[in-house]
This record gives sequence, C-alpha cells and structure tokens, in this order.
Amino acid sequence: MDKYECEECGYVYNEAKGETGLNIKRGTTFESLPDSIVCSVCGASKNKLVKL
Repeated sequence: MDKYECEECGYVYNEAKGETGLNIKRGTTFESLPDSIVCSVCGASKNKLVKL
C-alpha cells in the first residue's frame, strides 16, 4: 500500500491505516478517495498530496 504526503503541512496519508478522522477505512486507496477530500490536518485539497 502507498503513502501520500501533504505538500502544505507534511501530513502522511497511509492507505494501509486509513484515516479515522475522515471516516476512511483501512486499505482505502488514494485513487478511490473522492476529489473533494481534504488533508485532515490543514485542509489542503487532494491534489496537494503527493505519492512518497
């Protein structure tokens, strides 16, 4: 599973862990997240998260 880092604040979205704060289950791929999703820390748009 991949990880994606927010260019604005450094938050890392880990597909294997998901994101409980945004109600995203473990194993949810970044590509399957809606385009309207934002960084759970700073609110940056999805396009600000880059693959590590």
